[in-house]
Amino acid sequence: MPNCFSLTRKAAPEAGRVRFDIIDNELCAAFGVVPDEIRYYLGWYDSIGQMLAIGKSFADMRVIWAGDTEILKVVDWLDEHFTSDAWYWHGYGG
Repeated sequence: MPNCFSLTRKAAPEAGRVRFDIIDNELCAAFGVVPDEIRYYLGWYDSIGQMLAIGKSFADMRVIWAGDTEILKVVDWLDEHFTSDAWYWHGYGG
């Protein structure tokens, strides 16, 4: 049963979930870096995304990564612009 997460814009919650590649492009623009065609900026999907998927909050991450200023900038940016939702996928039998 994989854990999953989504991000929704605080400014437009009615628009629903935002694709991660779109978020990454906006994140890169905000930090003045060119998006990578393969990897997300600073691996945010694998680190921050994993934390969100297991139910951690942005506040929790600020404690967990207290000494990592680079990833905390991403945490702060995401927290400023998005809300998260987490769930697990249990699939179907048969």
